[in-house]
Amino acid sequence: MKSQFLIIIEPMDQRIYHGKITPQDLANSLASNFNRGNIRVQQIGSGDRIAVQMATSEAAISGGKTALSVSFQKVADGVAVQVGQQA
Repeated sequence: MKSQFLIIIEPMDQRIYHGKITPQDLANSLASNFNRGNIRVQQIGSGDRIAVQMATSEAAISGGKTALSVSFQKVADGVAVQVGQQA
């Protein structure tokens, strides 16, 4: 008997922030606020496209495991920000 899998991909929420701001500005701010305690932050990419992944540390004693990704992309008049579903 052959198994069938249904894969559901949830769309990310997106917002555009207008003004003289860069993806790196937003990524740095996010990383500096969350890279502490049981949360670890990883930045992927550079320039006009950056993603920041935040997840609980492997050594976390309490609180369970969770992860979240936020992506930043330069657009004509600012930065588009997409927040993924929390895992």
